[in-house]
Amino acid sequence: MTDTPLFAYGGLLVAGGAMGFAKKGSLMSLLAGGLSGTYFMLAASEMNEAHEVNCKALSGALTVIMSVRAIRSGKIMPSGAVAILSAAVLAYLFNKI
Repeated sequence: MTDTPLFAYGGLLVAGGAMGFAKKGSLMSLLAGGLSGTYFMLAASEMNEAHEVNCKALSGALTVIMSVRAIRSGKIMPSGAVAILSAAVLAYLFNKI
């Protein structure tokens, strides 16, 4: 069974990375969003304990990194939005039964 919130989050990360590349030519956005989003989508399709631990670590890292970027830039988009979504996913993963 697919974990729908994680799959949707992965899709948003992939789309955001592609948008960053299309608008600003940012290869880093494409790679980071594409790879992390793809991992979340794959993990969501066959969730096990190892995938859950990795998803917690990755969403925690994205929360911290993107929060720092949002604070430094003073802008909510895109880093602030990713930080908020990542924190929500992290909370979801820790509250899952």
